[in-house]
Amino acid sequence: MKRLPRPVSGLLAAALAIACAPRPAADLPQSWRPGVAAGYDLLLVTLDTTRADHLGAYGYPAAETPNLDRLAREGVRFTDAISTAPLTLPAHSSILTGLSPLHHGVRTNSHFRLGKEPTTLGEKLGAAGYTTAAFVSAFVLDERYGLARGFSHYDDEVAAAEGPAFAAGTLERKAPATTGAYLEWLAAQPAGKGLFAWIHYFDPHAPYEPPAELAARFPGRPYDGEIALVDRELGRVLQALEASGRLSRTLVVAVGDHGEGLGEHGEATHGNFLYDSTMRVPLILYAPAALGSGLVDGRVVSQVDLLPTLLELLGIADGAPRDGVSWVGRAARPEAAVYLETLSPYHEFGWAPLFALRTLRHKAILAPRREFYDLADDPREEHDLFDMGENHVREMLMDRLQKVLGETPGTGAPRREEDPEERARLEALGYIGGAGPAAAGGGPLADPKDRIAVLNALIEANAAMGAGRLDLAERYLRQAAAASPRERSVLHLYGKLQLRLGRPLEAEKSFRALAAIEQRADVSVLLAQIAIQDGREAEAVVLLGEAEQLDPLLGSVFVARGDLLLRQGRREEAAAAYRKALEIDPLRTGGMARERLEAF
Repeated sequence: MKRLPRPVSGLLAAALAIACAPRPAADLPQSWRPGVAAGYDLLLVTLDTTRADHLGAYGYPAAETPNLDRLAREGVRFTDAISTAPLTLPAHSSILTGLSPLHHGVRTNSHFRLGKEPTTLGEKLGAAGYTTAAFVSAFVLDERYGLARGFSHYDDEVAAAEGPAFAAGTLERKAPATTGAYLEWLAAQPAGKGLFAWIHYFDPHAPYEPPAELAARFPGRPYDGEIALVDRELGRVLQALEASGRLSRTLVVAVGDHGEGLGEHGEATHGNFLYDSTMRVPLILYAPAALGSGLVDGRVVSQVDLLPTLLELLGIADGAPRDGVSWVGRAARPEAAVYLETLSPYHEFGWAPLFALRTLRHKAILAPRREFYDLADDPREEHDLFDMGENHVREMLMDRLQKVLGETPGTGAPRREEDPEERARLEALGYIGGAGPAAAGGGPLADPKDRIAVLNALIEANAAMGAGRLDLAERYLRQAAAASPRERSVLHLYGKLQLRLGRPLEAEKSFRALAAIEQRADVSVLLAQIAIQDGREAEAVVLLGEAEQLDPLLGSVFVARGDLLLRQGRREEAAAAYRKALEIDPLRTGGMARERLEAF
C-alpha cells in the first residue's frame, strides 16, 4: 500500500499561521514521550451522536455527565476535535484506521464496507498481544460492514433480529445492555493479559427516548437525558475497572463519532451538513500517571490522529500509511487544518456532496454555493463570508481543498448491492435515504441547503410511521412531495405508507414513478405483489423476472413467486419457490419463507 497524501495537519502554507489563531493552544502532548503508556490496557468508548457542547466538561451547565467530567478533570480534554464525517460508519472507520474517508473508502452508512487493506487499531493491538473485544450498539456497525477485523470478540447482538423479531423493532441495544455485555466479558479475563476493549454507545441518536426517570429530570430535553444515561453507564464501566485494579493501568479514550444538529441551520439530526453542530465532538484521554491530569489542549485535531497517537503512547510501532499524525512530542500549529466531508446527500438523496477544511479559526466548505466562516467571531457559523470581498485565507483553503479532491470531487467507489432488510433497519434508525447518486431528471446536483425542508419532512414522516401515526406521516410526505415531487426517497416512503394504509393503487402509482427514475429489484417485487393481489398475474410474472435479473439473490423475489404459484393452485412449485428463498437469502427473507412453508 503506497503512502497516501495527507489532507490533514500540515497541509497549509505557514502564511496562514497569524490569521488562524483565535486563542493560544496548549502544547500538552509535546511533553509526552513515545511509550509513556506502554503496558497499559486500552479502553475506547465511542459516543454516538454526541455534541461536545452538551457535556459539562465542555461548559454546558445543564448537563448531567459526572463521569465524563471526571475523566476530563483528571485527564486531558481536547477542545477542538473534529469528526471526518457526520455519519456513524465512516467516522468509526476513521477512528479505527487513522484514515480519512477519502482513503478508507467508507463514504456513507450501509452502502460501503471497510475493505481488507487498511490495518485497524484492533489488528495492531491484537498483533501486539492484547486480547481484543468490541461491543457495538447499533445495526449500522454490524460485522458485515468490516469493522470487526482485529477483534477476537465482536459483540453486535443488535444484528440478530430477523423475521418477527425484526418487525418488532430490535434495531439498537440500549446502553445498560451494552455495558452488561462488556462487564461479563471483563470478568472472564485473566489478570496479567493486556486488554483492548471498544464500547460503542448509540443512545443519543434520534429518536431520543431516555428512561422514564431521566425523561422526568430532563423535561423537553430528551437528547440530554440520553447523554446522561450513557454517562451513567460509563460510570459502571469505570467502577468495574477500579474494582478489578485495572483502571490505574488503563488508557481510557472517550470520543464522539459526530454531533447532532438539534435544529441549527435547519438540520434536525445529522449527515447532510458540515457545521460544527455535527462535526465538533468530545475527545478525552485519561491516564493520569502517564499523560497528566487536569489538562486542556486547544489545537484543532481530527479523529484520524487518534490511532497514531494511541499506538505511539502504547509503544507499538506502526509504519502503515495513515492520514493522521501522532500528537506525541509535537507542538500545536495554529495553521493546521483537518479534512471533513459528507457524501450522504449524494448517495442517499442525489444532492451535491459537501467537502471542507477546518483550521482552528476558519472553515471553508465546498458546495454548489461555497461557504467560508470565521469561527472566532462566528462560532455558530451563522454569517457566511464567502462573498465578502478578498480574503487570502479563504482562497488558500479553497485552493488546497480543490487540490486534495482533484478537479472533480470524488464520490467514492460503487455502492454495495443494497439489502432491502438492511435498508428497512436503517430506515427505522432514521437513515431513510435511497435516492441514489444522480439528480432526478439530470442537471446540476441540488445544494443540500436548498433541500433541508424536504429532508426534515422525511425524518418526521418516518418517525410518525414508526409510531403508528400514519395520518401525520402522510401530511409530512405531502409537504415533501410538494417541494420535491420527483424525490426518490419521497416516492419510496410514500408508497410504503400507502400500502400500510391499505391503498395499493396509490402505492403502485408512487412505486411506478420511482421505477421510472431508477430501476430497483425491491421496487419491482413490491409492484409484483400489488399486481398479484389485483389478479394481474401475467404482469406479476414479468415484474418478478425483472427483479430476479436485477438481483438474483433477492429472496423476496421467490417468496412473491411462491405466493403467485400458490394462488394458481400450484402448491409443489410454490413450496419449491419458498425453499429457494430460504436457501439463497435466509437473513432477509428466511422468516417469511419459513412461515409460508409451515402453513402447508
